[in-house]
Amino acid sequence: MNNIEERDYYNNLLDIYGELLSKKQKTILYEAFSLDISYSELAIEYNVSRSAINDAIQKGKDKLDKFEKDLKIYENSVKTLEITAKLKEDNEDLKDNQLIDEIERMNKHGI
Repeated sequence: MNNIEERDYYNNLLDIYGELLSKKQKTILYEAFSLDISYSELAIEYNVSRSAINDAIQKGKDKLDKFEKDLKIYENSVKTLEITAKLKEDNEDLKDNQLIDEIERMNKHGI
């Protein structure tokens, strides 16, 4: 996984599971992944060492990975979007495609 893919992946996990993290951990991960603030800048902002920021981010990523391993919400969401895309591709019926669009909308917005 390259840096962009990793950032996107953890942004998605943060959207799904962020409320399960501490407020500070969620904020640090958000700033690192969504706002692309460097570890050095975060260290200055929080008045801690760069290694403390690195540790906090790694622990947060580990928690997000554990939540996803146990709950698989992101994995199932991706699978659902892949299936609906395939259904749309294979189906020209407007009414069926409207139903597929509704499934996609529900999946993207957490029903």
